[in-house]
Amino acid sequence: MKRGEERARKLVEEGCVKRLLFMPSERILWIVVGDEGDNLVDKDVNFCTCSHFYFRTIGQPSNLCAHLAALDLAVASRRYESLTMSDAEYVTVLRLFFSDLLYRLSRRA
Repeated sequence: MKRGEERARKLVEEGCVKRLLFMPSERILWIVVGDEGDNLVDKDVNFCTCSHFYFRTIGQPSNLCAHLAALDLAVASRRYESLTMSDAEYVTVLRLFFSDLLYRLSRRA
């Protein structure tokens, strides 16, 4: 088993995959909690906000980051935490998420 697959299984087993369901629109955001913080993941467009995605997955789609692989496993096995929120909270959640992401990125520079 590859290291990324092992990491993905561990993320699922540890309950790191979260589905945020916003009502009444039924919009969904997927978050996978990783070593560096929360990662926004979208399997429909094969996207993750982690650094592995930017440095290894873009240009090499077969090289999925552990967060995308964990999302696939979690959805297939229905092993994820589901949180329901109001549509009024959608923009706030995105704002907080991206604020945290920008902070993490600025610490790397």
